[in-house]
Formats: sequence, C-alpha cells, structure tokens
Amino acid sequence: MSRPRRLVPALSATILGLTGLLGPGCSTGMRVADADDTAGTATTPAATPAAPPATRPPVTAWTGDPRTLPLLDGRTGEPLDWAAVLARVGGVDAVIIGELHDDAAGHAFQAAITGDAIAARGGGAAALEMLERDEQAIVDDWLEGIIDAPRMAALTESEDWAGPGSWAAWYQPILDAARDAGGTVVAANAPRRYVRLARSAGYGRLAELPAPRRGFLALPSDAVDDSGYFDRFVGVMTGHTTQDDAGPDEAALARLRDTFRAQRTWDATMGDSVARALGRGAPLVLLMVGQFHSDFEGATVLELKARVPWARVLVISMQKRSGRVLDEADLGRADIIVHTLGEAADAG
Repeated sequence: MSRPRRLVPALSATILGLTGLLGPGCSTGMRVADADDTAGTATTPAATPAAPPATRPPVTAWTGDPRTLPLLDGRTGEPLDWAAVLARVGGVDAVIIGELHDDAAGHAFQAAITGDAIAARGGGAAALEMLERDEQAIVDDWLEGIIDAPRMAALTESEDWAGPGSWAAWYQPILDAARDAGGTVVAANAPRRYVRLARSAGYGRLAELPAPRRGFLALPSDAVDDSGYFDRFVGVMTGHTTQDDAGPDEAALARLRDTFRAQRTWDATMGDSVARALGRGAPLVLLMVGQFHSDFEGATVLELKARVPWARVLVISMQKRSGRVLDEADLGRADIIVHTLGEAADAG
C-alpha cells in the first residue's frame, strides 16, 4: 500500500493512525508528534479518519496581515502589539513557535515573525520539525541556489506535509523569510525510521547506531522530568490521565510508553538541534513545531533548556481563537498567545 511519506492528516484523525506510523506494515504518513494537532481541540479519537489525500483539495495560503492578529501575554493576558512581540523576541536566544499544522493564518504568522526577527537581529536560523536531520544537505543545496524550492520539497517528500500542496503554501514562505532576511534553515527533526526504532527496540538500540547515523538523532536527557508531559500525552491519546480511575490499564500504559519513546526522541532531537545551532553561533533560532511539544513547558522546551541552561527561551502558541481576551484554558500555555482567527470568529 502506497502513501505520501509526509502527509499529515487532519486534526483528530492523527491519533487514529499513530500506531500505524510506528508499527509494521502500511502507515498513514503522520508523525507521533501529530498528537499536537488535537491538543486544545480534541481529547478522544475521532469516529472516522480524515478523507484520503486524493479527495482533499489543495490548501491555500492565508492572505491577511499576520502582524495585526491578536497577540496576548500568556501569563497575564495583557494585549500586545507587533512591536512588543518583536522586542521580546529580540531579548532571547531561542523562540519555539507551537503550531496547529492546518492553521493557514498561523503559518503566515510564522513567516512574518521569522523574517522580521532575523532581520532585526542581523542573522539567525529557522528550524523546522517538518525537516529531518538527514535532509540538511538538501536544504543547504536550496539555500545555496543549487536546487529550487519545488525540487527541495520533492527530494524531502514534503510537498503534502500538512495536506495537499501545504509545503508551497505554508512552509516554504517560512524558509524564504529566513533566507531573505539573511538567515539559514535547520532541518531539526529525527528521521522517522529511527523514531520507529525507538518505539520498537528502545533507546539502547538507538545508542548502538554507528556514526554518522547516530548524529541524526538525540536521546532524551536524564535531566528532564517528563512525568507531567507523559500524563498529558496519555490524556491526548486516550481521553484519560494516568490518575483517572477510568484511565488506561497497565497493558495499555506499557504500549503508550513504547509510543512515548518515539515522541520523546523527536523532542530530544529538536531541542538538541536548536542547542547545536546556538552553539554554532546563531544569534537567534526560531523553531517551528507542533504545539503539543512546546505548550505548558512541553518536552522540546525542557530538552532545549537542559542542553543550554544559559539560553533565554521564549515560547509562542498559536490558537484558533478570536478576540483580544486570553481564554482561561490558555493561561500559562506559553509566553505569548496568538489568536489566529483575528478579531472576529469568521476572520481568516
């Protein structure tokens, strides 16, 4: 059974295909991390999966001005303007921007903040969950003009990463913004074949990989306490937490821990990729990532802080809400909250 390697199905359907991605046989093409898509929108699996890729229309770019979207302080609810957000970005070393993969306005915000922030800093890097470390040479070829953007997307099998035509409409503008502002691009994630191996064989098997393949991933840091993150992961996957009487039994928890190893391999690798970019001298790194990894001190944030304790980190979360009042559910979710539906519920 064939499938596009990079296609990420619509929101709630991502949970349904989770085991298929990492287990043997045909997979649906989505990442473990795509539990991100359901964070804040669903806590239980959908009854039916998303339509097959062939029946879904191409996505479109958002044509509004992302600099006018409602921006809020995630701790106090204070409304912010674009200049205030840029000032905060200007005072940190790394920005982690949590997305919902199908949010067109959110992707426009990512491109705008990437270009403006790198230009203001005089350099920097955009790092992406959507690109894997063993694809860095392809990205570099694009940066140097050896190949064009469509060829890069084809070689990385990314054309339909978040839906038909999503790379050109949503993600390529982020890369363009980084390059045009004088920055570079980092392929931040672990190759999916090794993430499958984390689930099926454990971290020990990954540690045995010879160089340079071992360099394509990072293992979770012992300094990270991910117990709360695991509880949220279980909640997204099952609709219950480990503390609920109706929560998963021990057998189900064991299977979830296997899958969680895959999730944590992505977290560790992405946090390590940002840390490495900072170590190479990047004055600023902006990481685009599914928001489950970063919301509420997600494990990608924790992995980065464990590796570079000196780094100043700002977390932004984009929510499909409207207006300039912080929703109670978003209090403490991130340092800055972006409402991608604009001023009115029908915006964008």
